[in-house]
Amino acid sequence: MTVLRRTLALLGLGIVLVAIAAAILIWQLPSLQGTISIGDSGVTLHGFDDPDGDNAGLAMALIGVAVVGGVLAALIAAVIAVVVGLGAAVLGIAVALVAVAGSLALVASPLLVVGWLVWRVLRQPPVRSGSTTAIASS
Repeated sequence: MTVLRRTLALLGLGIVLVAIAAAILIWQLPSLQGTISIGDSGVTLHGFDDPDGDNAGLAMALIGVAVVGGVLAALIAAVIAVVVGLGAAVLGIAVALVAVAGSLALVASPLLVVGWLVWRVLRQPPVRSGSTTAIASS
């Protein structure tokens, strides 16, 4: 249960970070005029130039959100694939253990029956109290 909570907490944190990044991009990119600078290099995206500069940041922010959302979706799919794989492995191990226990029961059952019969023959008969001893003594 705690793994699920941690996963959901990380997912929520990722969504919040994407929302913050989108808000920053919407606010900053019109002043950058479609250019994203990373270190000493820059990337210029054409086709987002708006004469007023109102929608350029929004379009680039939507691209950024789509890219980050795609990465998050891939990460979630990977986590789900790992969980499903582990679940299938646990189920396979459980089925194998049941099969082993069943085959051992089949092998051991004749020995258990013979042991029970030997025990029945060798044990002391129970002492009966009551009318049968009184009849035998008189």
